[in-house]
Amino acid sequence: MVIPEHPALYLIIAVLCLVVAMRSLRRALEPVGVVVEVMKASIVVAFALGAALIFVLAAAISG
Repeated sequence: MVIPEHPALYLIIAVLCLVVAMRSLRRALEPVGVVVEVMKASIVVAFALGAALIFVLAAAISG
């Protein structure tokens, strides 16, 4: 079996394979996106609560 020398054809096939792979990867990672958003929101809430506690303690100590 002889492989024809057509670099442009190989590049077109490679691009098609990459497009299919990226679309499949995006579908596979959609559920993870929700988890990431929940984690980011949880971090913001934890930071805000911690900051609020620090300011309440500072107000109580100062006076």
